[in-house]
Amino acid sequence: MTNILTKYSHLSIYWVVTWGTIVSLPFLVLTAWAIRQWGLMAGLAIAVVTDLLAVAILKPIHVKAAVETLIVALFVITGARLASWITAKFFSPRLGCLSASHYPFGSAATEG
Repeated sequence: MTNILTKYSHLSIYWVVTWGTIVSLPFLVLTAWAIRQWGLMAGLAIAVVTDLLAVAILKPIHVKAAVETLIVALFVITGARLASWITAKFFSPRLGCLSASHYPFGSAATEG
């Protein structure tokens, strides 16, 4: 997002990073809360909306910047879904691979 904002505006990358960090802290808390309440997709949705808001606030919406942001978001969402699917297959109990019993110290999830 920083790259997109600096590419389509005349702002310094340091300005974008500094102010972006300060402004984003409440949104990071909101995103973490949404993930805890409703799951990863809710958190990603908030992240996409806040990225689009950043584009709108810092510069009148540049169509190309908005489209690039949406494309990046689609890749992130697809990657999150794909990662869940792959790890579910890889850590499948019926395959007997990589269960907690295969680790020398067990797993935090299996300890009481």
